[in-house]
Amino acid sequence: MRRAVVSVMALVGLMGSAPPATAGQLPATAEPSAPPSASGEPAHGTEVCAIRDDRLIELSGMVATATGYVVMNDGTDVLSRGKVFQLDGSCRPSRTASYPAPGQKDPEDMAVGKDGSIWVADIGDDPLNPRRPNIALWKFPPDLTSGKPTLYRLRYPDGAHNAEALLLGADDTPIIVTRTASTAGIYVPTAPLTPSNSPSQAGAMTKVGEFTPQRTSTSNGLGLLGYFTVTGGANSPDRKKVALRTYSDAYEWDVPDGDVVKAITTGKPRITPLPDEPQGEAIAYSIDGASFLTVSETADLPGDQLPKILRYQPSSGTKPPVAGAGVITKKNSLSWYERLSLSEATSLIAGVGVLGVLLVLAGVIGIMRARSRTQTESGRDRPDAGDPSEDNQPTAVLTAVRDGYADYGYPPGTYASGGHLADGYPAGDSYPPADGYPPEGYDSYGNPQGYGPGYPPGR
Repeated sequence: MRRAVVSVMALVGLMGSAPPATAGQLPATAEPSAPPSASGEPAHGTEVCAIRDDRLIELSGMVATATGYVVMNDGTDVLSRGKVFQLDGSCRPSRTASYPAPGQKDPEDMAVGKDGSIWVADIGDDPLNPRRPNIALWKFPPDLTSGKPTLYRLRYPDGAHNAEALLLGADDTPIIVTRTASTAGIYVPTAPLTPSNSPSQAGAMTKVGEFTPQRTSTSNGLGLLGYFTVTGGANSPDRKKVALRTYSDAYEWDVPDGDVVKAITTGKPRITPLPDEPQGEAIAYSIDGASFLTVSETADLPGDQLPKILRYQPSSGTKPPVAGAGVITKKNSLSWYERLSLSEATSLIAGVGVLGVLLVLAGVIGIMRARSRTQTESGRDRPDAGDPSEDNQPTAVLTAVRDGYADYGYPPGTYASGGHLADGYPAGDSYPPADGYPPEGYDSYGNPQGYGPGYPPGR
């Protein structure tokens, strides 16, 4: 599922979902990971190769192999994209593998097992309203095509989550890291995996920790949201290091004893800026474990941008870049509303709301002033207009005739002028008489009725 923020309306929904509440209790030994301190130098990615196959524009997961790379698109409705792709060292597709029935829903990340098998984490969900009761893991053979993948199903202990990162433990136990706008949850199965042919056979998971990214100064195409959203994970080939990435940075921990969860929740990560990422979601270690490899989705970007595998030298320090450290990113060709961060969109929408209130108040004041002018011109505010309390009555258009005479703002009485008799008006006379007023007990046409004909014509 593409995660670019492509309109203000999408961000309206995000406003109400950050930070999401985390259900359940952490084990007593699990604590949020320690925040790194601020400082450090930026690292810039170098291009390894560009991917020119138009099926590969929603890339969310990648691993490196001895012959090249394996990549996959995330959730897609395009049949030709819903596969796993083997690429050679020049980023040219060499083979593909399909998901057997029941088929994939929203794959988001990949990992390489100790036996060379390719794991695909089908763990994505609606970021605003997660609702998948179960997630899935697909285990493909190392060459993708020598056998059918094995399907495993898992379920969260605290309701549905959107997730995009997969790590593997020392024994290949899958570790799922959720995608949120703040603190990510870390989940593992409660028992060894068993193939699941039915959703009812989904294995249970438990929450074992949390990871909170931090805001750095690394430029990224998604603004504030890009700093805190976990979009991918990777194990080094020797399993001695592990990394999680956001849209802006890569966080790396040493795993000396094989305990990945302990490393993330208690260790201090080294932070590598990833400033050249238009919408970076995938991360992998190179086959020698010395470099990070990344790739971005380009489906939501202008058509002239190809997905490129980039290589980064991992940082050796725990201090992230600070403002003015020289982090430079390529010009983002997204339009202004596509680059709005969560806080920026919130401010924009709040500003629009305030502007709307001000416009309504201005309209009300304008109506009141116009009504005041109309009443003055009609004589209601003249010194001889009678009881001033009548100014608080409803407008003439909504006021029924009262007290036996048409309510024109003048007191009842008998008037005779211009040939009109004091006790009435000739039938068919024009309405209202230019120089006379209805007597008490008569309507505006001279008819002896208790009430006038209703709302004055033309008023």
